[in-house]
Amino acid sequence: MAPLRTALVDGLTLAFREAGAGPALVLLHGIGGSSETWANQLMGLGGRFRVIAWDAPGYGGSDALAAATPGPDDYARALARLLDDRAVARAHIVGQSAGAPIAAAFCRLYAARAASFTFCQGLVGLAGLDPAERDAAVRARLDPFAALGP
Repeated sequence: MAPLRTALVDGLTLAFREAGAGPALVLLHGIGGSSETWANQLMGLGGRFRVIAWDAPGYGGSDALAAATPGPDDYARALARLLDDRAVARAHIVGQSAGAPIAAAFCRLYAARAASFTFCQGLVGLAGLDPAERDAAVRARLDPFAALGP
């Protein structure tokens, strides 16, 4: 696995793993994850991409954000600072689970820096609910994305 590295950006330590060369591909983990979540992708995609997987602020080796209740925009700004530090002007952005709203916020705030956006594994674990509960849970998860816009 790629070694864990750190960057100090605006007084915030952000941990990340990086592998490969080529167009930048940024991988954002979900709740409870870290850059280790993407070990296979770092190895497997490093031959075609410069793969960067971070420990989101407050996870793994990264400092927490200063805000008591940070939102996706706060995390997106931290990601932009990390990409600035890594001299990445434009990247493919992949958000898994809770990483998806961060990725969406990044793409909204820094549209010119996003080559593409992939939302993955955004809704899981709903199959056991009755249809009305499942529909309500899906709406609750998707409404914030509708509010963010493309």
